[in-house]
Amino acid sequence: MKNTIALMLLVFLVTGCGTSKRIKTGASGIPAEKATTTVTESRTTAALKKLLYTDNEIPFNSFSAKVKVSYEDAGGKQPDVNAFIRMKKDEAIWISIAATFLNIEGMRILITPDSVFILNKMEKTYSAYPISYINERLSIPVNFQDAQRLVSGKVVFAGDSVLSVSQSGNFLQAVVSIPQIYNTIYFTDPGLLLAKQEVKVSQPGDHFTVNIHYEDYEKTSMGLFSTSRNITIPEKGQKLQLNFRQYEFNNELSLPFSRPEGYDIK
Repeated sequence: MKNTIALMLLVFLVTGCGTSKRIKTGASGIPAEKATTTVTESRTTAALKKLLYTDNEIPFNSFSAKVKVSYEDAGGKQPDVNAFIRMKKDEAIWISIAATFLNIEGMRILITPDSVFILNKMEKTYSAYPISYINERLSIPVNFQDAQRLVSGKVVFAGDSVLSVSQSGNFLQAVVSIPQIYNTIYFTDPGLLLAKQEVKVSQPGDHFTVNIHYEDYEKTSMGLFSTSRNITIPEKGQKLQLNFRQYEFNNELSLPFSRPEGYDIK
């Protein structure tokens, strides 16, 4: 479960549906390398840039969901778990994790803008870390704002300017860059749905790529929402699949988190 949590921190660090119809983006069919054609400045290009910088804010104040989590690494497929997520915008992300076969809570995580708290109910330990703990575990400069965007299915690591925009088959491709990260973002054409991010991380002694696929969009009161996310890190042999169910927006939420008596501080 510890390996699962480490990769989940990257992902979490996503009233009711309008319809059950799911919209596919075809993200899984995007090759890692594909011939592209430069797109000149146009209304489409301007719309894409607007998506990255003007419309990339989270459109709701609270969010909750049940997420089925499947994880696989070089050691093989791990047991599936259920993650129950509650998020208050700009305040906290609360995650409760339970094994699917028993549905007994094994771990609780609370992420705030400056801290990460972990309650391990299996080992009866309580840990508190600065937000930089996520970066140390994942070697990726994830901040709280990026974590919120990942939860809500928005673009992460968008930087503040676009290096290039090009056509890649049935997708528009935008390239942005920030320190340690070269990020290629694919949107469906037409429609401009976020389909995939190819995040190349480069730092001393470690180079790897995080592929994030966004699929199965459903129409909700907050707009289209991706209910299926697939994350792979090929160089590390890691695969993570998230299926969002029972999700709701703008409900009153509680984020219970306290250290029980007898738990060791780790």
